Amino acid sequence: MKEKIIIGFLCGVVIVLGLLNATIGPEGQKRENRYDDKIGILEEQYVVVKNENGEYQFAVGNTDLTEKTDPIKLYAISACMIDADTGRILYEKNADEIRAMASTTKILTCLLALENCSIDEIVTASEYAASMPDVQLNMNAGEQFRLYDLLLSLMLESHNDTAVAIAEHVGGSVENFCNMMTKRAREIGCKKSIFLTPNGLDKEVVTKNGTLKHSTTAEELALILRECLKNEQFVAICRTKNAVISNIKKTNSYHLNNHNALLNTMQGAIAGKTGFTCDAGYCYVGAVERDGSRYICALLGCGWPNNKNYKWYDMNVLIDYAEDNCRKVEIPNTLVDEKHLENIPIFEGMLQNELIHETVLLRTKQWSHKEIVMKEGEELKLIYELPAGLQAPVSEDEIVGKIHYIINGQTLMTESLTVGTTINKMELPDYFKLTGRYFTLNN
Repeated sequence: MKEKIIIGFLCGVVIVLGLLNATIGPEGQKRENRYDDKIGILEEQYVVVKNENGEYQFAVGNTDLTEKTDPIKLYAISACMIDADTGRILYEKNADEIRAMASTTKILTCLLALENCSIDEIVTASEYAASMPDVQLNMNAGEQFRLYDLLLSLMLESHNDTAVAIAEHVGGSVENFCNMMTKRAREIGCKKSIFLTPNGLDKEVVTKNGTLKHSTTAEELALILRECLKNEQFVAICRTKNAVISNIKKTNSYHLNNHNALLNTMQGAIAGKTGFTCDAGYCYVGAVERDGSRYICALLGCGWPNNKNYKWYDMNVLIDYAEDNCRKVEIPNTLVDEKHLENIPIFEGMLQNELIHETVLLRTKQWSHKEIVMKEGEELKLIYELPAGLQAPVSEDEIVGKIHYIINGQTLMTESLTVGTTINKMELPDYFKLTGRYFTLNN
């Protein structure tokens, strides 16, 4: 009997010391919950394939994504087509090249007015606004209009005097409004865009740091329209085919017609804006919906006189390309490999009065966007950030890692990894309780 007691006691001491030692690092420091100290970056790779039914789906593997020749030919010097849901580039041609963008500028002018003012506010035209060159509403200095009516003038007929009147009303001055435009573009993620006019007229400013030019890129122009489409009033204005407006006194009336020809000629056309200056050439940015997917296209330098219709040709080519090559593909939860998530060491953990000896299960939060527009042959990579180990206590739903979803080098989304259940920390009495339990079982 004495021998069993002694053996039980010694085993208990060994257990306590072993458990305590499990929480100490090689340099005598206590373990901490850290996922920046990883066991290594774990990666799973999938490729989009077309099945026998012509449907796109994910398969394990990879493909050769070496640069291929341009699949389509466009007139535009710079072009970009993105998925409106994610902002992901589906096609590009010199998409990051900085260029003048003419009156496509006015989509951001319209958005800022809608975000900062009521559409029923009264706008008074200044002499400076009334002095703008064609195309113009031909407003007179001192003439007053409802803001909503001027936004129709801005987006349907692309009036330059209207843009300045709106800018002065919203920003107090054209300069301040243009600063607001550039700042708003930065918030969207447009780092190269510079706005010096609210109407898109060519302009350069010499500063001590160099020459600034009213300009953007095809990619950033597409991203700006993507932001604009989130505003329902913006979309409603863009889809208005014609309107009659008047000044507040009803002494002058104006007939407006939308210059976005795609509203009448292309199925699914949502919104768009044309533009032309001598520097920019013909430009266009627009959105089209097909088969539940929204595509945004931006064209810069798309011909010069007499090639006004090149932009419509390019838009048709881009949308045809999207229909032939792009599909919405479901990203099923089953792609997340749980074998990476169920072997995370847990130290000093207790679950319902039982010692957690080895590992703990992590889980993912459900992602609401399960579908993404992709092309056949494109790759999806899942990059796992996992903790080297967890130190109890940990709470259910506590974030301890991440999974990154990456397509063509672009992070589509990042999903949090959380602890599957609450695990309490073992205290010293728990160690002796376990020792007592061991002693009882061996008696």
